[in-house]
Amino acid sequence: MLVWVPVYLIAALGFHVLLCHLVHRGGAFAKFLLAGGAGGLAFALHAFLRSKAGAEAAAGLLVYALACEFYIFLFSMVSSSISVSLLLILGTNQVTPTDLETLYSSHGMIVRRMERL
Repeated sequence: MLVWVPVYLIAALGFHVLLCHLVHRGGAFAKFLLAGGAGGLAFALHAFLRSKAGAEAAAGLLVYALACEFYIFLFSMVSSSISVSLLLILGTNQVTPTDLETLYSSHGMIVRRMERL
């Protein structure tokens, strides 16, 4: 069953990307919970029908859950990264140095973090 973990993980990631592009409501975390949960349920059904709830099926599900958790960790760390947010702002807007000083002042950073929370 471990061979199927990358297949279901890639399918869940693809579904997550699709949800992020098509659905404009909700955050990326909630969308991945939906995509990863659907992939996990499909994988669990496939695993238990194929191996009659054996240790290999349980190991596959644990590896899938670990991979999903790692993915969530990665994109949650990137979303709070100052460097990444600075690159995103510079890439989408024409920002002046004064605007950057305002956005990345101590007060501006606290306000942005509070908005995310």
